[in-house]
Amino acid sequence: MRFVFLIALIVSTTLSHARILSALDSAARNQDTVPVSETKALETADSMMTRELDEFVVSANNSYVKLKGTNLSVDVSHSPLGDLPSTDDLLSQLPFVKGSDGSFSVVGRGHAVVYIGNRKMQDSSELTRIQPSDIKSVEIIRNPGAEYDAGYVAVIKIILKRRIVDGLGVRAYTKETMGRRLTDYQLLSLTYGGGPTDFFLTADNDSYRVRGDQTNLQTFYTSANLWEMTTAMPGWNADYYQWTVTGGGNLNLPSGHSAGAKVTYTNDTQRNSGDGHTEMTRDGEGYETLLTHSSQPQHYHQWQVNAYYEGEFSERCSLSFNGDYVSRRAWATSMTEEEGSFTPYHEVDNSTSSRYDLWTGTLKLQWNASGRSVFNFGLDGSLINQDRASVQNQPAELSLLDSREGKYALFCQYALSLGRWQMDAGLRYETMTLDYRDGADNSRILDRTYRRLYPAFTLSSTFGAVNMALGLTSRISRPTFYQLRSGSEYFNRYITVRGNPLLLPTYTYELSYSLQYRDLVVNAGFEWVRNPIGEESVTDSTDPLHQVHYPVNLRSYREFSVGVNYSREAGPWRGKVSANMTKTFYDVPRDFPDMPRIGSTPYMNFSMSNYLTFSGATAYVSINYNPAGAYCDTWVKPYTGISLGIYRRFLRRALYVSLKAGNILGAKSRSVTYQRNYVFDRTRYDDSRRVVLVVSYTFRHKNKYKRKDSAQDEIRRMQ
Repeated sequence: MRFVFLIALIVSTTLSHARILSALDSAARNQDTVPVSETKALETADSMMTRELDEFVVSANNSYVKLKGTNLSVDVSHSPLGDLPSTDDLLSQLPFVKGSDGSFSVVGRGHAVVYIGNRKMQDSSELTRIQPSDIKSVEIIRNPGAEYDAGYVAVIKIILKRRIVDGLGVRAYTKETMGRRLTDYQLLSLTYGGGPTDFFLTADNDSYRVRGDQTNLQTFYTSANLWEMTTAMPGWNADYYQWTVTGGGNLNLPSGHSAGAKVTYTNDTQRNSGDGHTEMTRDGEGYETLLTHSSQPQHYHQWQVNAYYEGEFSERCSLSFNGDYVSRRAWATSMTEEEGSFTPYHEVDNSTSSRYDLWTGTLKLQWNASGRSVFNFGLDGSLINQDRASVQNQPAELSLLDSREGKYALFCQYALSLGRWQMDAGLRYETMTLDYRDGADNSRILDRTYRRLYPAFTLSSTFGAVNMALGLTSRISRPTFYQLRSGSEYFNRYITVRGNPLLLPTYTYELSYSLQYRDLVVNAGFEWVRNPIGEESVTDSTDPLHQVHYPVNLRSYREFSVGVNYSREAGPWRGKVSANMTKTFYDVPRDFPDMPRIGSTPYMNFSMSNYLTFSGATAYVSINYNPAGAYCDTWVKPYTGISLGIYRRFLRRALYVSLKAGNILGAKSRSVTYQRNYVFDRTRYDDSRRVVLVVSYTFRHKNKYKRKDSAQDEIRRMQ
């Protein structure tokens, strides 16, 4: 009862502040909250439903949260965020940011690429190696400009303080998570510095074990019959074991020049297995019961070498360079045992081996033409070679794919400040070549070159306590290697999944608006999306009961979104309320007139977080809720998630202990996707009700490798 009273009091206080601000400035209604453009319907809806804030979202106090154009800048060094135990916790508390464990999204935008300085983050363990006390500020870039890859929908940029390591530093970190199974993570980091040089060595071990349930109802419409396939996968076990060793050094010269290099080795093993129970009906009557057992072991090892240089040649001119080489070898096996009332016992084996070699680099020159204008010129490029072999026994199939992708870009960005007005204009030119060949006979599958200009423009102004900005951007979302694969994978007797090497990229054009008034931030945006990537199903010409699923480019659509974030602080209490709405103007094409239509209700999401500090400890509660609504071709069902936690520091802040309880209601994500000839109703439970214990001890630790890699976006496409 006290909890309900506290929540009611918080909501009442927050709404009263919102009404006062609305009366002072009724124009605070819009800004850019534009979702991801690649595989939008399923990925974004699921992410919005299942990812809830682990902790409180920081109060948008004018002293350390500022609107910069359509982006937000958070001054960590002058805020309570620098006292948090980990960078992962810090990022989860930023305005409009959701996520955890190194994977974050910007609300209304989609997956965010994390930068550390001018370099992309390599993997999630990089955040664990950085302490919040070493961070100067964080920028939430909602409209990445010309200097960023045209495929990025959002960027979170971490700017570190400049520190000189002196002597030995040690940091030990452990994280234990108990859901239906135990997950653990350990890290040990050593640094040593003297004079202008410093060195570091970090080792971490990540053992991630989850148990999930999933129920799928797929309804197939044909000219003769209506088929329904219900597949239950109770107790699906997923085990991930990864250990990483990283070592390197830095050279810092007093003349403003610095350079460094590092080498990272990663060894990753995955084991997924479980049973399936499938009921097939025809026109409402039972047809067959199918029992399956699947096992999917996977393994890869990877070497990565990174080098960087940054130099200031004068007060006006600076140069930076970053280069990577990545080599990965991977093996995956899928074994399915299957038996049904009309299906004799049989086993389907599929084995895949792949090799990736990636070279990538970025060179950027910054020139301060005057105190009011800044130019950024640069170029970046990447080259990926891939060999992939896939063998299947039933039906017998051999697939060999050799691919080569090259991406090269030139960019120029100009920033001008005149009084209360600021302008940022940029132009990026990208060319991308794709050469896909059949490895068996060297015949060409795909030979295509994309050349395109990507403009970016932002105009912003400040009037007292009101900051406003208007932005215009364009971007591209490229298909993943998995979507472009030429081979197929066996799911069960009735379904096979394959790739599509002929997929086109998705292009998005966006107009956005941003406004900040004290603790209130409002975003709105309108975008046009061409060639979005979805999925279709066709009936096998040799078997009328067999469906083949494959990715395709869907019809173009438009989208409008708006988001509001309001934060407040009163003594030992801090709280935040946010609301977001996305309306997609998309009509799913239907092959049969009796197929149901997707609803027209917009997708909405609401969240509220509260912090209370007492006796040196901090306790919090966060609530995330979305009602039923449509997002592109998917109907998202209601979801409510609640998380609680408490943390405290000991031993002069060297020891940190945190205890969290996530998704205490055990909520499941549910969605229905509509395609041309079938409807896919999915309910998923991913072991999200969990208790997490974190213990961290630091002895004179200084994070030193402040530069980060340029290869992460390409590595993600390999996976």
